[in-house]
Amino acid sequence: MESASRISLTVFAPNGGRTQVEGEFELSIGTAESCDVVLVGEGVDRQHARLSLREGKFWVTDLASDTGTFINGVRITMFNDIGEITADDRVTLGGYLLCLGDRVSPPPEKKRSGLWARLVGR
Repeated sequence: MESASRISLTVFAPNGGRTQVEGEFELSIGTAESCDVVLVGEGVDRQHARLSLREGKFWVTDLASDTGTFINGVRITMFNDIGEITADDRVTLGGYLLCLGDRVSPPPEKKRSGLWARLVGR
């Protein structure tokens, strides 16, 4: 799936399409042609988010987007890298679902309970 120096990402589009993207260390995501992952449609900003590989861990950072970037249903902001994401996590933005690795189908939604649910208000 992922190697120590490369990012492998599967993008599930709102229309049911699926695309595989690979890159080294960092992928920019947005509607701008200069982005590594160009997404089209409402709810995606020109420079929306960044997926990066640092010290062997995968991180998603929101780049002050208007509509937000969500990890397992929890909105993140530009100033709080949510932490490590794994192949079991679901990253959503503007109707798109992004998952680490080469996937045929997305991972199931995670059910939040206990302290986590109380912390994020879910």
